[in-house]
Amino acid sequence: MTAIKRSDFFVQRKGIHVSIDKELNRKLRVKLYENNLSIQEVFNEFVSFVLSDNKQFNKMTETIIRKKVKQELSRAEMRTNARDERESTGEITQIDKDTMYGLINDALEKKKGT
Repeated sequence: MTAIKRSDFFVQRKGIHVSIDKELNRKLRVKLYENNLSIQEVFNEFVSFVLSDNKQFNKMTETIIRKKVKQELSRAEMRTNARDERESTGEITQIDKDTMYGLINDALEKKKGT
């Protein structure tokens, strides 16, 4: 019986998958290649940076959070405006139609059953 050789027996690692924009990925790989670095090396340092509670990272995080909140508010406003526009024009969505037809059919079936 052959023993399984594991070079990372004492070094615990966890594989992750991250999706980023193709153009960003391309530029990142070029930049790292120019500096003879791997994505793993850079990501390991990034994680250490994040966990160090660095003030620069905290500022970056706050900026990302504000941007995300602004996007969510914008989307919510767009949905509200679209709903208000439908209500003001009397437009009925397909979901509304399906719901109304379902309620009518249920009522007719109940009436037939009694």
